[in-house]
Amino acid sequence: MTTLGISARQRTTSWRGVPARATFCGLALLLLAGRLGAADDGVAFEKSVKPFLTKYCVSCHGPKQQKGERRFDRLTGNITDSNVLADYQDVLDLLNLGEMPPAKAPQPKEQERRTVVGWLTGTIQA
Repeated sequence: MTTLGISARQRTTSWRGVPARATFCGLALLLLAGRLGAADDGVAFEKSVKPFLTKYCVSCHGPKQQKGERRFDRLTGNITDSNVLADYQDVLDLLNLGEMPPAKAPQPKEQERRTVVGWLTGTIQA
């Protein structure tokens, strides 16, 4: 017997009225998109985030001095341990609060800031 064109078997192998096969395919596509996005994240880091850090952060948080005991010139775009995560979270927090770069230092354009904040947010949440 069918109800609204859905057989009893389809109803028992579905989630919220979506056949199980469609649900599985959708999940597989999401996972694939996430893996492809990870490759794009590396490109975004090299093209946008790393140059931003070099231009606006490394003079105070680099090889010559490490204000706040933070060194950003060694960041690679990957969160490899809790120290790297803390560095990324600090950068994100200070950019969101508008506290970095300091008022006396050159300031990034709003689009540069948004790009870096977006990348950091996505990377930290992943």
